[in-house]
Amino acid sequence: MTLTADNGDTLIFTNGENNISLANNADAISFADALSRDFGVQQGAGGATFQVGADGSDSVELSIGNLSTSALFNGQNLDILSLEGAQAAFSAIGSAINSLTAQRANIGSFQQSLDFTAANVDSAIQNQDAARAVLADTDFAEESTAFASLTVQARAGIAALAQTNRLSGNLLQLLGG
Repeated sequence: MTLTADNGDTLIFTNGENNISLANNADAISFADALSRDFGVQQGAGGATFQVGADGSDSVELSIGNLSTSALFNGQNLDILSLEGAQAAFSAIGSAINSLTAQRANIGSFQQSLDFTAANVDSAIQNQDAARAVLADTDFAEESTAFASLTVQARAGIAALAQTNRLSGNLLQLLGG
């Protein structure tokens, strides 16, 4: 991740081969518009709701508060040139760290919820595949049994015909003989 403050106006997030570059004002406005449109993120704060189940009632929500410096420091300027200013800055920075930590915990909890949901979906898919395999095996066994039964019946019919042909031959021989 690259961050250049104030005069450089550069912010680049990188995850593997993907990155989001906010190197100029047009990119930043486009990114802010996309967040606002797709996730309802506006003026440094927002949230998103994700459907994680089969129906719309199975959802989790991520809400991120405003983490701008103005919000974190309550709009006050930090002045560390005097003892009182440094103490106030120390207190404001401590409060900002607490706010950031709370937001990180919120995001971590959301991530755990998504991980749990993904594991449940994987389990459901495996169970469904196993059930489908059992049904396929059951159908195969049933058809194999039916085929064997029909084969036995056909052979029994052939044996009965052969027996009948032999008996009628013996009967003709007795009568003719």
